[in-house]
Amino acid sequence: MRNPFSTKAQPRLVGSGFFLEKIKVSIETTLEDRAKTHGDFSGHAMISQALKDVLRSGKSWPELTDAQKEALDMSCHKMARIVNGNPHHKDHWHDLVGYAKLVDDLLEDDKQDAKS
Repeated sequence: MRNPFSTKAQPRLVGSGFFLEKIKVSIETTLEDRAKTHGDFSGHAMISQALKDVLRSGKSWPELTDAQKEALDMSCHKMARIVNGNPHHKDHWHDLVGYAKLVDDLLEDDKQDAKS
């Protein structure tokens, strides 16, 4: 299985000359950095999709708002990074809390609107 985070991955190049080389180096550097914190992309994708499948099988899934669904999807994405990559990378945990906070804020706004 090809690792898209590998430095051998070929970025899609647009344009020509120096600019292309700069983009290629930048993309390769980014992908190398992400592989260190997020792990293998294919492994991450498998875990993330499995988590999302479990959530979508819940009886209340259809009742969720788009924002709630997206927060749960992104939480699965972050959890997959945690268990597939570096579990001590603080940003994974920080982002995970952030998605829950966004939904909490929306629910609080809805509660305030209901009182009005």
